[in-house]
Formats: sequence, C-alpha cells, structure tokens
Amino acid sequence: MAESNLDVYKRLLSYSRPYARRIVIAMIASLGVAGTDVAVAKLVQPLVDYVLVERTMYLVNLVAVAVVFLAAIKGASRYVQEYFMKTAGQLVVQDLRNDLFSNSIDLSMGFYSRTPVGKIVSSILNDINMLQKSAADELVAVVREGLTLVGMVFLLFYNDWRLAIVALLVLPGCCGMDCNGL
Repeated sequence: MAESNLDVYKRLLSYSRPYARRIVIAMIASLGVAGTDVAVAKLVQPLVDYVLVERTMYLVNLVAVAVVFLAAIKGASRYVQEYFMKTAGQLVVQDLRNDLFSNSIDLSMGFYSRTPVGKIVSSILNDINMLQKSAADELVAVVREGLTLVGMVFLLFYNDWRLAIVALLVLPGCCGMDCNGL
C-alpha cells in the first residue's frame, strides 16, 4: 500500500529530529531577520516626520546609524539562520544516504537486474537532494516570512488601527482590478 504524503513527511521529520537544536537556532535567528525588517519599516515614520518635515538634521546621522546597525543585525541573523539550516539539511541528507546505502546492500540481485542503473543512481543522488531543499529551506522561509508578515500587520495596527482596517478591507479588492484605465 502506498504511503500518504503525511506518512512520508513524518518519516522525513524523524530524520530531522536529531538535529532539532540546529533547526530551533535557525528559527530563532529568523526572528532576528523578521524583527529587523519590521524595525526598518518603523524607522520610516520618524525619518519623514522629523528629518524631512521638521528639518531636524541631527537625526539624519542617528537614522543612518540605526539603519546600519539594523542591517548588521539582519545580516548576522541571516547568516546564523542559513548556517544552521544548511548544516542540519546536510546532516539529514547524510543520514538518508547512509540508510539508503545500507538498505541497497541488502537488496537481492534480482532487484538490480530488473531496475535500470540510471533510476538507482537518480534516486541516490537527486531525490535526496530535492528532499533536503524542500525540508530545510522552505521551512525556514515560511517561518521567516510569516513572522515578517505578522510583525508588519502588528506595526500597521499599532500606527493607525482605523487606517489598517480600511487598508485590509479595500486593498485586496483593488489588487484584482485593472488599473491601466487610471
């Protein structure tokens, strides 16, 4: 009987379990990336209000330092996130390949005579690499971008909740409209 996608995903997660600490560190670093994105968005308001409108020029240097500081934090967080996710993914791939190798040794000669060599090589090399990409990279991207979305929506409501409600009600309808006639 064929396994469902959920069963396959559970088996893949069982390979990731020994490296849960690395994955958790990558998720925490995702918080740093998402937080700096929200902080940069929040910096736009004082830049416009105090520097461009009120001409408070000493804040120009402060905003520049803040942007550089936030970029450094974002870069460090992104590095930590990528490093720990990539190494966890590589270790999972190594475990998968080791298990695949030990299982392939136990297969009968009849299997090898029936199965084309290209299919076996493709399974060993390519399919496992595809699993690595889908398992590690996509999980962090979903978490990082989801946290950024939540942070931006929170910032939107924090700045002006009435405008945020109007924007969330009106803008989705506008995205489907043809704006060429305007």
